[in-house]
Amino acid sequence: MIRVPPVTFVAPIAVVAGQTIEQTGKYLPHNYIGWSLCMIGFGVISLLDSDSSVMRAECMQILLAIGLGILYVTPQFLILGTLDVDDHATALALMHWFQAFGQCVTFTSWKDPVCLPPTIQ
Repeated sequence: MIRVPPVTFVAPIAVVAGQTIEQTGKYLPHNYIGWSLCMIGFGVISLLDSDSSVMRAECMQILLAIGLGILYVTPQFLILGTLDVDDHATALALMHWFQAFGQCVTFTSWKDPVCLPPTIQ
């Protein structure tokens, strides 16, 4: 059985969200949908317990991954809409730096013993 992590849904959904925002010219509905899916996804994940199967846990994460994919793109439009064109590059660079920094801090502070090599446990 091939297991695909739910995180693989984030990038394709981000691309689709960006394309639909470009086609419709509206970003607020995507923002609302993304946050709603994230809240529902976190609520569904809270239903997991120690007896849950791996397949159930992975399927429950897909809803959250779709919401995160949408939210990966939509803040750009919120930030750029309020700035002069001269400040767009700086604002996007700062936003992406914060995203990357947050991902690094989250990844390095995550101490799940299941994912660590045996020498570190």
